[in-house]
Amino acid sequence: MTKITAIEILIIFICTGILNTGYTQSLSPSATIQKKSLLMNANDQKELALAHNVFNALIKNRHEGWLALYPTNAEFKGILQSMMVEQPAMLTKQKMDEMLSEREAEAPVCYKREYEQLKNDAQVLGIDWNNAVFERLKFETSPANDLHCLYLNGQIFFSSGQQHFIFYGIEAVEINSAYKLQAVKGLAKLSPAKN
Repeated sequence: MTKITAIEILIIFICTGILNTGYTQSLSPSATIQKKSLLMNANDQKELALAHNVFNALIKNRHEGWLALYPTNAEFKGILQSMMVEQPAMLTKQKMDEMLSEREAEAPVCYKREYEQLKNDAQVLGIDWNNAVFERLKFETSPANDLHCLYLNGQIFFSSGQQHFIFYGIEAVEINSAYKLQAVKGLAKLSPAKN
């Protein structure tokens, strides 16, 4: 299981492209299974809500809906404030203010660029959003211990006509009992054997 630190989550929020540089934590197989079962039972609804929101934002073809999937500036500020409490030596008020200012300027541009790239990829792959059908979400969660929340990595499987596709590299962080998107790496067509 991967343990994601608060600093890593913040780096992703600021769109630097550095991902999953945490260390691994070994759990016994029974503890891992028990933890996954508990997480899946307690959290399936919020994971599925995120997946459907990602899927619907592309179907509706409105980048504003895509931007709404990401943390607001107030939510991002809350993450930073939590970090100041958990890791005061790593994050000063001045550094927090700089990060907030940088995020306000850069994040919407990064998120819109990501959305436009996914739309372009969908067009190249021949996806007809009018006939697209959500199939399933495959995900793993891991604790972001410094923030006392969960970090999600996942994939969304869907079809359009007779073809099957996947959104891969979905990353999200739990904020206020819901998941907020951090990134969607890409979109690909699946061969029949991989679906």
